Amino acid sequence: MMRFLFVFLLACSAILRAETPLPKVLRWGADTEGGAPYIFQDPADPRRVIGYEADLVEALARAMNMTPQLVQNQWDGLVPGLKRGNYDIIVNGLEITEDRKAEINFSEPYYITYEQLAVRKETGGINSLADCRGKIVGTLKVSLAERILQSEKEIQLRSYDGVINAYEDLANGRLDAVLMDHPIALYYGAPHRKLKLAGPPVSQMAYGIGVRKEDRRLLEEINHALVRLIREGKLREILDRWALWNPQMTELTHDRSAAATPAVAYEAWLKARGANFTWKDRALQYLSYLPLLAKGAQTTVALSFLAMLMAVTLGLAIALTRLYTPAPFSQLALIYVEVMRGTPLLI
Repeated sequence: MMRFLFVFLLACSAILRAETPLPKVLRWGADTEGGAPYIFQDPADPRRVIGYEADLVEALARAMNMTPQLVQNQWDGLVPGLKRGNYDIIVNGLEITEDRKAEINFSEPYYITYEQLAVRKETGGINSLADCRGKIVGTLKVSLAERILQSEKEIQLRSYDGVINAYEDLANGRLDAVLMDHPIALYYGAPHRKLKLAGPPVSQMAYGIGVRKEDRRLLEEINHALVRLIREGKLREILDRWALWNPQMTELTHDRSAAATPAVAYEAWLKARGANFTWKDRALQYLSYLPLLAKGAQTTVALSFLAMLMAVTLGLAIALTRLYTPAPFSQLALIYVEVMRGTPLLI
């Protein structure tokens, strides 16, 4: 009897899983202000969002027969946003750590990398964390690099909301070094004319796709899709385009073949950052921003007009209510006016 009941429950569970299809839209949370190479606005067309993780999600969604939909969220609030249900997954350079695993589930790693020090080109003698003792080192908030620096008591830590400010402060002499994930250092530290990468890799980390604890089936489908992308060489192709393939990924995927895809996305990024830019290239880049600015101006004018129309209509209705309606309605209108007048506009 117990055996029959067990088999029956398994069958019911299988039926329920079969009858509960995954949603057609894959909502993924990320911070577009995080910058290259993860996800960022295309310098050639600011209306587009690009990055190796944008390419990865596109490939994942295609493998899962779903449509990707980006949901913008601040990086340090990605996990709370996922738990609130604002999106279905997180794909934004989220390191797999024990404390995060206690809150959410992670897919199998889709990228393995390490921390990288950057210093000014004239700086010598800083090639490891030990060399940073007694010095000021910057990094990104709520990152693994921040935790590493916090564990080094003799290092003066300075945390930043964004990566650009940290490298600019380093170039301007406000910091002695910057420690960040190697992809960030490759895109923001290495191309900087005043900076250089220093020392060997520091620690190692794995990026995973964050999923809510209860979404086990979605996690299973994501892992299957990741394996398929690795097996078909699609993940390698994406990483090669962004110049991100490394020995750690070789060990993870066992793909020891030579790169077949040129780093066209990385070269485009370097060009957009100003390397070998002519005045004509820069002028064309500025002109490409005009449609976005025009759209912003149009939205501002439309909101201003609608706000004024609503204000005049509502104000007239309240004024007439105060002047010409019986006492209860007139008093309510007066209370409304006094409450709104006494409430700070920001609230």
